[in-house]
Amino acid sequence: MKAVDINAKIIGLAHPTEGKKGKGWYQRIELKKGIWTPGVGLGNTWEVMKSDFLPDTLKRKKILDIGCNAGYHMIEAARMGAMTVGIEPDEYYYAQAEFVKSCLPKRLGKRMVFYKEWTTPNFLKSLGNFDMIWSINVLHNLEYKLQAPCILAMADITDEVIARYRNKSANKATKESIDKYFRDVGFRVKSRYPTGRKEGAYRYIHYVK
Repeated sequence: MKAVDINAKIIGLAHPTEGKKGKGWYQRIELKKGIWTPGVGLGNTWEVMKSDFLPDTLKRKKILDIGCNAGYHMIEAARMGAMTVGIEPDEYYYAQAEFVKSCLPKRLGKRMVFYKEWTTPNFLKSLGNFDMIWSINVLHNLEYKLQAPCILAMADITDEVIARYRNKSANKATKESIDKYFRDVGFRVKSRYPTGRKEGAYRYIHYVK
């Protein structure tokens, strides 16, 4: 696909709620050399995950990314050798993810599968087992009544979860309630970021059994 066509597609896939700064995209991803989606970026999320929580290689690992957006973390995992599955219920983000995949080298694209589904316990269980689940900015956005069932479903299909969520949210989720749900189904905290008392708005937790 020519650069002019890629740029036209980027504009055409703009999400109506992402605002002016991201120009309709949340995740900033390089599609081809020098051609980027106009997202606002993800701060240091991937750097934190890679330096604090992930092994040196993800070769032969199967990873589920819940709420994958346009697939940024899945791309990075695929580059490290993982097979990845992404769930994205939003039709705009899902379309962005499929387009991003189509722009990538085939060796990466074949390691990525997307589903446009809601994060429900039954659907999670239908996907089978995973070496690791990533839940980045998802748990605090789920309806309060769905948080515990979804964490229970995660426990049925993996022994390892990396989660990033707000310390407080409008739907009653707190770091204490989410931690409790994980503990109740057999997980423990292996590590966290940041490690000090000043956690900021978000926290990263690496849960294992």
